[in-house]
Amino acid sequence: MFVAKKELDPVCSLSELEKLRLCATFYAASVFKRNDIVFTPRIENVQLDCRKRRIRIKTPIFAPVVRIFTRLIVNPHRTYEEWVIGCQASTQNNDESITHFISRGIYRNTIFAFTECSETRQLLVYSFFNNISVIGDLKSEEGQDAGTGETNPTAN
Repeated sequence: MFVAKKELDPVCSLSELEKLRLCATFYAASVFKRNDIVFTPRIENVQLDCRKRRIRIKTPIFAPVVRIFTRLIVNPHRTYEEWVIGCQASTQNNDESITHFISRGIYRNTIFAFTECSETRQLLVYSFFNNISVIGDLKSEEGQDAGTGETNPTAN
């Protein structure tokens, strides 16, 4: 899953406003509304710099779920690395801060969301989301979308 250069990663290559939009779109999911989690769309609620983080699948039971949605075979006992940004929200009463980390999904317009394990500081897969229109394809070394072959004029 890991992309060696963060400049080629679809999440890392987003502008500041696109990253804000990504976080707002993520927290607009119904699961967060049911749990009274609120995202205030302000740039200070987004960790703008992409960071390489170690990630794991939560439990062996969760690995088949990841495979169903992504066709990706993962080993729940292995640690992976991924580029992520952070999105910070709070509970409805503003008494607790919650951060989710976002990385690209396997396909265009998809993302993985992670939570941080307080003991190991590794990220655990929280969920997989699709229909996130701000996320494009993985970039190739030549500055083209790897999936479409279209040239990206902002790539180096």
